[in-house]
Amino acid sequence: MVVKMRSVIFSFNAIAALMLLLMSTLINAQQVIQVATFNVPFATVIREVMLEAYQRADIKAKVMYYPGNRALKMSSTGATDAELYRISSIDKLYPDLVKIPVPLYLFEIRAFSKNVDFKPDGWESMKGYKLGVINGVKITEKLTEGLQVEAVNDLQHMFALLESERIDLALTTRVAGNISLKELNFKHIKALDPPVYSFPVFHFVHKSNSYLVPILTDVLTQMSNQGRIQEIITARLEIIYNAIEPATAGNPIKLKN
Repeated sequence: MVVKMRSVIFSFNAIAALMLLLMSTLINAQQVIQVATFNVPFATVIREVMLEAYQRADIKAKVMYYPGNRALKMSSTGATDAELYRISSIDKLYPDLVKIPVPLYLFEIRAFSKNVDFKPDGWESMKGYKLGVINGVKITEKLTEGLQVEAVNDLQHMFALLESERIDLALTTRVAGNISLKELNFKHIKALDPPVYSFPVFHFVHKSNSYLVPILTDVLTQMSNQGRIQEIITARLEIIYNAIEPATAGNPIKLKN
């Protein structure tokens, strides 16, 4: 009788465990991973890389755009499930973000200039200039500490300040800068050589979604080894750049005094 009872209890526990497993699988299958990012041109490029990565893992994902600081607030507090791409050390400032340890792209920060002509030699060479940076881009916020900085919310505003000579240099990545300059049709602004700084970026998930780390690491490693990440980036950049219609002189960006 005791053996029979134990058998019944074992069968019940096994069925219960199976039901929980099936429910968990169903929830994960229905869940849409919400990925936060900030609204800069290159975000649409990395979006395509990560959407394919999630698709290969049979996981639904959606990219949501916020101002830079708000994007990090959303992802680091778990209001969204992941952060599209950030510098490697962002998890030191936001420990609830967990890095997927596969680099997505190597960025080059450039100093863009209208009238200043010199050869940048690291951040120390930026002293004495009024610099434009984007709010929420932590790498430039950190590395320009102690320098004269004008922080704005978007690239268009920053380059409008540079065009009107209200700042001396605008700091952003080569890709983002070139796209924005074509959009704005600012022909007298150029990127100075060499880059001020280079750094890789990574995808991050909130710690509540840590189960995604090994899954996305395997998928992105495979995509990287296949050359697929670079293939997507090159193709998307070409599409974006060719689709840009430069602004006309009759539609300038208005700046506040």
